[in-house]
Amino acid sequence: FSQASISDLNKPNIIMIVADDLGYGDVSFNGSLDINTPNIDRIAKDGIIFTKGYVTHSICAPSRAAILTGRYHQRFGFERNPSPVAEISGGIPRSEFNLAEALKLSGYKTAAIGKWHLGVGSNYSPNHRGFDYFFGFERGGANYYPELLTLNSYSEVTERYGWYKLRVTENQKPIEIKSYLTDELSNSAVKFINKHKEESFFLYLAYNAPHVPMQADPDVYDSIDNIKDPSRRTYAAMVKSLDNGVGKVLDTIEKHNIDENTMVIFLSDNGGPERTNFSDNGILRGSKSSPYEGGIRVPIAIKWPLKYPSGITFDKNISSLDFFATI
Repeated sequence: FSQASISDLNKPNIIMIVADDLGYGDVSFNGSLDINTPNIDRIAKDGIIFTKGYVTHSICAPSRAAILTGRYHQRFGFERNPSPVAEISGGIPRSEFNLAEALKLSGYKTAAIGKWHLGVGSNYSPNHRGFDYFFGFERGGANYYPELLTLNSYSEVTERYGWYKLRVTENQKPIEIKSYLTDELSNSAVKFINKHKEESFFLYLAYNAPHVPMQADPDVYDSIDNIKDPSRRTYAAMVKSLDNGVGKVLDTIEKHNIDENTMVIFLSDNGGPERTNFSDNGILRGSKSSPYEGGIRVPIAIKWPLKYPSGITFDKNISSLDFFATI
């Protein structure tokens, strides 16, 4: 890689938005009838819908590892979700070169916001793996309500999945948040864009929504009146909060007139676990943790107005491994 290989005038900003356990059939551009996702659809409308987009694994961490390295996770022994305990965690080996590390060599400002899940501690944390800024949580999930985020370190965890109570960290420092977690992640992304709008940046916005625990923003839940089943309605509200966040990000790049030369990628890390988060994989067989289509075929849309056509549907296979090579 060479800093001189890309003209500063032509460098696109890159925003990669990753949803967590989102069902294939739960976005409007894939035909959802009960969940409306107008902002995610803006990416699809202004760019390309990939109807046969695949990830490399049907669970979170290995899939995300492949997305960021552009290599099959089996090649570096990352085939399961890592332990939340730093000392025995494991993560993407230091020998692997990830997308943020590559882009920094071309002068990009880099941020990871949201769920990391690719190793805990100094060897594996985002701040040590090419990201200038990190706001989120290193482990595989978190409670969405700020009053439930009460712990500062894993040493305070006394129960199974107690690490869902760990506070959000900003550059490895625990902080208190005041709003619904999905909104906090979206707002952090907006702040990063505002700060670096005149520079080339790479924003890896990795939501944990709509992954369990099933905790909806009450106001968003109340606004949904077309779904009667409370479990499905909770899931829909979590997707709606995610969609609202995508809208904030898109509005921000448009406000700064940088949307034309910003590549925006949207996908889910794997299929929806229909029985646990009440997602819907549509016509696909299987779900998260399954080798069938419902586990590894996910919603994908990409826009880059300066270079890519709009309103296109691409029906041949693509892989999440393609992102690194394309970028």
